[in-house]
Amino acid sequence: MNNIDGRKSSASSSSKGKENIPPGSPPRWFTPARDNLLGADLGKDWLDCVNLWIQLEEKLGYGTVSGTKSPLPAVAARPEEWSRFLAKNAGKARNYDTQPVIKDSAEFGITFLKWWHNMQPKERRSPEDCLLPLPIYDLPDSSWEHLLRAGSNGSISILTLGAQHHIRGLNFVTIR
Repeated sequence: MNNIDGRKSSASSSSKGKENIPPGSPPRWFTPARDNLLGADLGKDWLDCVNLWIQLEEKLGYGTVSGTKSPLPAVAARPEEWSRFLAKNAGKARNYDTQPVIKDSAEFGITFLKWWHNMQPKERRSPEDCLLPLPIYDLPDSSWEHLLRAGSNGSISILTLGAQHHIRGLNFVTIR
């Protein structure tokens, strides 16, 4: 029985007697994604966030731990900018040199918050007129399981889009 952040995962019948160990080296998608996030000059808090994401990916075996590889929930609500970025890179490694294109920053921000709101545990969802989740963090681990998503379609989605939106906002302020 493996224990990952409070979640119990039993070995499959074909792996009895073997320990489920994450791979020694990350998969091919990870290094360009990590380098892209670390290349965003967004301050110490951002670096701390990226380093926590790296630890999460390692703990979840980069999506190899059972139940962690599927995409984040609320796919229908995710911003079209991410869907276009995925389609442009379908069947091949993501090209982080061509970032997701955000045409309307304000509209994107609202869509992103709606997506984030739809992913939250029921206990954190605020009334529909407020997109920010309720500041409730002391929930059972089972309330958060649907957000434990690793791999190339996991939490990297939120970080990549969030970084691009923030960078676009910084550039807008700088240009003014």
